[in-house]
Amino acid sequence: MMNWNLNEAKKDLEEQLRDAIWEINALHNKKCELKLQNEQSQKECSETIKKLTETVDLTHQENKHFKTNTQLMERKMEELAEGVRQKMEDSIRILHRRVHVTELLNNENKDSYKSTKQKYEEESKIFGEKIADYEDEIRRLREKVLKLEADIGARKEKI
Repeated sequence: MMNWNLNEAKKDLEEQLRDAIWEINALHNKKCELKLQNEQSQKECSETIKKLTETVDLTHQENKHFKTNTQLMERKMEELAEGVRQKMEDSIRILHRRVHVTELLNNENKDSYKSTKQKYEEESKIFGEKIADYEDEIRRLREKVLKLEADIGARKEKI
C-alpha cells in the first residue's frame, strides 16, 4: 500500500510538476507576449514622441518664421505708411502753394480790376465833362447862329 501511495504521490507530484511546467510555460509565453506588447508600445510611444518632437520643432521654426514675417510685414507697413504720409504732405504742400498762387492772382486781378475801374471812372468823368463842355459849346454856337440868323433877317428887312 505504501508502494501504491508512493506511486500515487509520485504521479501526483509528476502531475503537479507538469501543471507547474505548463503554468511556467504559459506564464513564460504570457511574459514574452507582454514583453512584445511592451516593446511595441515603447516603440509606438517613441515614434509618437519623435513625431511630436518634430511637430514641436517645426512649430517653433514656423513660429520664428511667422514672427520674422510679422516683423517684416510690420516694418513694410510702417514704410508704406511713411510713404503715404510723405506723399500726402507733398500733396498738401503743392495744394497750399497752388492756393497761395491763386490767392495772389486773385488779389492781382482785384487790384487790376480796381485800377481799371478807377481809370474807366476817371475817363468817363473826363469824357462826361468834355461832352458837357462840347454840349455847352454847341448850345452857345447855336445861340450865336440863331442870333446871327436873326440879325441877318433883321438886316434884310431893313434893306
